[in-house]
Amino acid sequence: MRIKPIFFFGIVGAIVGSAVQLSSIDCPKSPLLEQGCAVWKAPGAIASGSTTGFVYGTIAVLGFGLLRRKYGSQEEFDWRILTWSSIGVLGLFTLYPPTITATQNVASRAARKVKTTILRGKVSQDVVRQAIGHAEGNFTLSGERTQLYYGHNDPGNGKRNFGYCSNQSRTETVKGADRSCDRYINQYKARAEKELIAAGIGLEEPDAYINTLDLANQAHPRTFVRFPHKLAEAKQKGLKDIDAITWARVQSFGKDGVEATGLIGICRREKRPVSDAECVAQDQQRRAKAIQRVLEHQAKR
Repeated sequence: MRIKPIFFFGIVGAIVGSAVQLSSIDCPKSPLLEQGCAVWKAPGAIASGSTTGFVYGTIAVLGFGLLRRKYGSQEEFDWRILTWSSIGVLGLFTLYPPTITATQNVASRAARKVKTTILRGKVSQDVVRQAIGHAEGNFTLSGERTQLYYGHNDPGNGKRNFGYCSNQSRTETVKGADRSCDRYINQYKARAEKELIAAGIGLEEPDAYINTLDLANQAHPRTFVRFPHKLAEAKQKGLKDIDAITWARVQSFGKDGVEATGLIGICRREKRPVSDAECVAQDQQRRAKAIQRVLEHQAKR
């Protein structure tokens, strides 16, 4: 048997194997870390994939060559054997662990994309604005602007707020405030959707999605990331509806809301007769109920 065909198919197998290994590299999703991780792992992935791929390629062509020698001329060759041999080789390659990993990654990304599309279709940007605006006290239930919408000082940090989301001085006046709110909240949508799906929250629960975004607007970004998982935990405890959402929102601020220092500070300054945990729970329940009212109102339209 000639060496050139063996070498050629070995190289083809090495290229395919390297590609599969590179596609299965698992790195953190931070842009800087992801690039560094990929560069660090790429040489090993190429070496492993090309070696295994070369072996698969040479075995395949050797097997085909032996079959051809056994059956003599092309007229006498049983092409069914070649067909089933090809299927067998492909089958072995699909059992190659990096191939399995790469296939699973592609399937997972596709499923996540479909779920995200469905979720976004259920909750329009108008509903997000209305729900968060009502939770902030800047919209009435029917969507009319309250006096707070046009400007008020934040009771927690004193910043000047404008627009439906109370935009924390991202604009100097109410002009352009809603656009600034949209930009701020939209940057967190992809992460919110990812965490909801990872936590196993059903796509039939738009209230979970909006509460996640509301926390992204109200608190430090680490808070909203925790919420879907705390909501799943609440449901495992047997909590339902507003009780589950309220408990999950509170626990998203750390155990019993300990990280909600702005809310706790307000209650202490106003000398409210509640504990710190009760202070946080009251505010989070109020916001959760406001969001629920908007969703119920939208469903009736």
